[in-house]
Amino acid sequence: VRRFFHKVLTNIGAENLCGIFTDSKLLRITMRSICILDGDHNWDISNCITTLPGKKAPEQLLIDYAEGLLINDDSFWVDRVIVDKGYGKRYYIDNIQRKVQEFGDDMVRLRENSKSTKGKTREFNKKLFIDNKNFFELLFKHWLHNPINQNEVDRFYKQLHELFVKVAHYHEINPNEWIIT
Repeated sequence: VRRFFHKVLTNIGAENLCGIFTDSKLLRITMRSICILDGDHNWDISNCITTLPGKKAPEQLLIDYAEGLLINDDSFWVDRVIVDKGYGKRYYIDNIQRKVQEFGDDMVRLRENSKSTKGKTREFNKKLFIDNKNFFELLFKHWLHNPINQNEVDRFYKQLHELFVKVAHYHEINPNEWIIT
């Protein structure tokens, strides 16, 4: 069903998107769209809002997940694709973990000096993700296929399907184009 989706890549904050998608007149008259927020926000199916799986911002989810894989010496680090692309433990420690720790130290110093830390974590995580995009994409595939995360992935899939069916007829799309098997 990917061909039926038009992704709008924009930089609108979650609070603003929620305001747009919960405005009953706007939603009823013009907005027959689906809003997908990061997992650290609340979903609201009645207003066509769902959230990504994971209950955190995607970048934070992956940073935490990678750290857990490292602590547990997960087989991810010796997977042939990961090793062949040079993304083993050494890459993670040198290029990601070290920067996360340094950033954490910087945040402590800012708080100790009563300086604002608002938005800094999100900004740091996004830059870290962009700078290491290939690694994080492989990590995300691993996260998606990890049975521990299956309930979250299934919840997202079912909600997205429900919203697709809900808005399809407004876009002259047969809702049966997406059949759950």
